[in-house]
Amino acid sequence: MIEKRRAAALVMTIIAIAFFSMVGMVLVMRSIQEYNLTTRYVDSVKAFWLAEAGIATGYSELMNDSAYDGVVWTSLASGDYRVVRSASSGNVEIRAEAISGSGIQDLSFTLAFVPYPFENTMSAGDDIALTGFIGNISVWGKTRLSGSFSKSGIFTSAWFEDKVEAVDPEYTSMPISDYDGNGTADEFSDFVIMNQEILADHPAEEVVYVQSNGTVNIFPNDALIGKKVIYVEGDNPGQGNVNIFFDASWEDQEDLTVISTGEITYTQPLQFQEDSRLSTISWGDYSEISIFQSTHESVIYTHEDAHYADILDWGSTTGNIIAQENISIVEFITNEKFYYSDRALNGDLPPGYGRLASTSGVLSSKMMDWQERYD
Repeated sequence: MIEKRRAAALVMTIIAIAFFSMVGMVLVMRSIQEYNLTTRYVDSVKAFWLAEAGIATGYSELMNDSAYDGVVWTSLASGDYRVVRSASSGNVEIRAEAISGSGIQDLSFTLAFVPYPFENTMSAGDDIALTGFIGNISVWGKTRLSGSFSKSGIFTSAWFEDKVEAVDPEYTSMPISDYDGNGTADEFSDFVIMNQEILADHPAEEVVYVQSNGTVNIFPNDALIGKKVIYVEGDNPGQGNVNIFFDASWEDQEDLTVISTGEITYTQPLQFQEDSRLSTISWGDYSEISIFQSTHESVIYTHEDAHYADILDWGSTTGNIIAQENISIVEFITNEKFYYSDRALNGDLPPGYGRLASTSGVLSSKMMDWQERYD
């Protein structure tokens, strides 16, 4: 009996030793796993902040030198990082890669080159002329023209906060890039291809495409709510003209760009929607007629001349006026105000305007895109 008891005790002892050994091994393996997880997490956090440091370094260098291109690894006590700069579609991507132990982080953001005219309230590739009868204009912000300013009329005056004449065209003009790839930029074919690509940039439900060699009239209606781009295309320069008749019935919160291969004429009696924005891009002239009080925001680009006619109007326009050639302003018993809008520099380009951005200009300080990537 004693031997059986001893044998049973030995078996129990062996079982207990095996059990506690297994428990010990599990605890050790769990500790090792948690240590590895903790180490990887710490390395990941270190790598993340190293990448943040790289992003800050790349941004700082780029602000001081738009040609900055740093690809050399930099070593710190907690790891290594480098900044890679790549340019495409007129934008610049700053990408920071960081390694700390087993942790790898890759951060990036994209900055947009915004052409210099977006810094101005008025930009003219040639002259600005004011004609009127008992009329006054006030222009806040910058006015830059490559030609000169002239004024004529009876009891007509103009006030500019900051006007500079004979400016280099780079600061007043936005020529169309060589979209057709024939080696010559700023052609009508470049303009057409650019607009077709603008349409492709937006979902189909946000665009309206009209092919016409005549004149298209656009009125506010429910079908235009939520639209971003209306493109009227003619076969040749000067065809596909557009008349816009947006008045007080224009919807709030709208942000629409009308594009034409011809001329655009915008008639706006009693326009009050300050929180709605109507922008235009035209190969031909842009003409705006304001009657009575009108207040609106817009970005205007014309490859030729911009014409403004205000009649009995105590109104205001907020935005950017960019004419590759001349700007003419006619005032008849008016007090018209032009205010600057920095929406482009804030990364809030009007629909369709991203394609007009070029690799020469001021680099917007707003992050257009931010991604976090893990390997």
